[in-house]
Amino acid sequence: MKMSALTTRDNPYSYFDEQEEWEAYENFTGNRATRMIGRFAFTSDSLSVEENQLEIDRAIDEIIKYDPLNVFLKETKEVDGIWN
Repeated sequence: MKMSALTTRDNPYSYFDEQEEWEAYENFTGNRATRMIGRFAFTSDSLSVEENQLEIDRAIDEIIKYDPLNVFLKETKEVDGIWN
């Protein structure tokens, strides 16, 4: 399954491969990638994992489209399962 994450251009860490470092950098710099997803993605427990991921993809694309400072990037990775 292809998964996507929102990150910032200045974050040198991979959300998928270096998640602890990525999150520490986000917290240290005050970046707000995860909060932006929370504001724009309409996810739900009643949706499947695939449907929620499609909604997250849509939200990431919208955030990037309207990012006036060109700060955000979309990171994608093919994963075997949701918990990998």
